[in-house]
Amino acid sequence: MLVLVCLSTGACISFPLVYTKEIQCGEMASEKEGIKLCFYHSITDWYHPDAQAPLYPDYNAGQKDQSISNPQFPKYFKNYLKPQVKELLTKYGDIGVMWFDGEWISDYTTEMSKWLKVNGEAIYGTKFSPFGKLSWGRCPQKVEKGNTALYFSIFDWPTDGKLVLPKFTNKVIKSTLLSNGEPVKTSSADEGLRIELPPIAPDSIAIVVKIIVKGMVDIQLN
Repeated sequence: MLVLVCLSTGACISFPLVYTKEIQCGEMASEKEGIKLCFYHSITDWYHPDAQAPLYPDYNAGQKDQSISNPQFPKYFKNYLKPQVKELLTKYGDIGVMWFDGEWISDYTTEMSKWLKVNGEAIYGTKFSPFGKLSWGRCPQKVEKGNTALYFSIFDWPTDGKLVLPKFTNKVIKSTLLSNGEPVKTSSADEGLRIELPPIAPDSIAIVVKIIVKGMVDIQLN
C-alpha cells in the first residue's frame, strides 16, 4: 500500500494537482509493484480564506457551540473541497483507500449519505475497472450469477447526452440508470458501445449507469 498525503495541514501536495510529479511517481510505482495507491486527505485547508478564516482566531468555535458556523464554508466546499476529492478519485486510476483527516460538515455528509443510499451498489462489493482509466469517470464491476454488472460512474456529463463506452465483445443483457431503474438506450458504434443519456445530469455528484453483460468482460483491443 502506497499512501500519498494530500492537503494535510502542511499542504504536502497542492491543488489543482494537474498530474503532479508526486502523483505520477506514486502511480507508476504502484502499477509496477502491484500495490494500491491510496490518499490521506485533510478536509479543511487552513490556508484557504473560505475554509476557517472567518472564525479566526478561534477556528474550532463551531465544535464548542453549534450555533457558530462559517458562512463561507459552503463556497469552500463547492468550489474547492469537492473538486479536490473528485480529482483524486477520478484522475489517477484505481484508488485503494482514501482517508480523511477531520470531521465532515453535516451538509456534505447528508449529501453523500443520500447518494450512497441510492448508488451504494456501485461501491460496495465491487472490484476494479476492467477498462483502466476513463477520462469521464470510473467503472467498477461485480460478478452476478455468471454475468458481469458494469457500473459506469459518470462525473463529466456529456453535453450532447451521448457517451461512448470502451469496447467489449459481451452481449448487453440490460442497461439502466442505477438511481431509478430507467432503461438506458444503447447502440453499437465503431469506437465502442454508445449510450444515450438525459441532456442534464440528474445528480450533482455522479450518475451511475448499470450495464449487465453476459459472462465475464471480454475487452476488444482493436
